[in-house]
Amino acid sequence: MKNIRKNFRYLSSTEKQNYISAVKAVKASISRTTNRSIYDEYVLWHSSTTTHVDPSDPRHLRNAAHQGPAFLPWHRYYLYRFERQLQKRVPGMTIPYWDWTQDADDPFNSPLWDNGIRR
Repeated sequence: MKNIRKNFRYLSSTEKQNYISAVKAVKASISRTTNRSIYDEYVLWHSSTTTHVDPSDPRHLRNAAHQGPAFLPWHRYYLYRFERQLQKRVPGMTIPYWDWTQDADDPFNSPLWDNGIRR
């Protein structure tokens, strides 16, 4: 079965609650390897890719996840792995996307923040 990612704006209340529940379950799951929450491992993984030492850069740092040709494949794999973690908690779960262009004029009042999402 192919899972299709949906615009957050068009998720049903149940789909929104399932997503929130899946993220909370990943946050509550502790990695046996690092003794951190699995969610926190993803945060650390993302953060650590932004500070690789690069002697050729004047600042001696390189943002491997966001600058250069690896941006799209790196994030695609990162989201794939995170989505698999969500699916272990809620089968069929996909990461919704936010089409920010629909809310560009007033992002703070986007429906993204409705229905108990704003916390």
